Amino acid sequence: MSAYFAELYSRLGPIVSGRAFPVTFPQEPLPTWPAIRYTPTGGAIEKTNCGDANDGDVSVQVDIVAKEFAHLIPLLASVRSSLSSFSVPCVLESEPAFEYDSETKTHRVILQYTIAGSYTF
Repeated sequence: MSAYFAELYSRLGPIVSGRAFPVTFPQEPLPTWPAIRYTPTGGAIEKTNCGDANDGDVSVQVDIVAKEFAHLIPLLASVRSSLSSFSVPCVLESEPAFEYDSETKTHRVILQYTIAGSYTF
């Protein structure tokens, strides 16, 4: 899994000038927007007695956050393009979901991916 996280950062970080964070955004201070968060939501995320977790499929949620809604669309296109050439298949599982956070006054798009580590070439 750590290899997937390293690759996620290497692909997502440049899209937002390095402001890509695993699991949670920094809280104090909040990051400069736009920023991206990637969080495992299921699958094999730890080594087990049966082998290396990198051999299994992992579900990952990718959140793109920006101050302006208009900034989300090109960021969304960049994320989708970048993850389409992941080292193993990285499949978008559902249509993007859009939200507004009135507390931080930010817009967010949520993407659900499966990183298919069990895929054999």
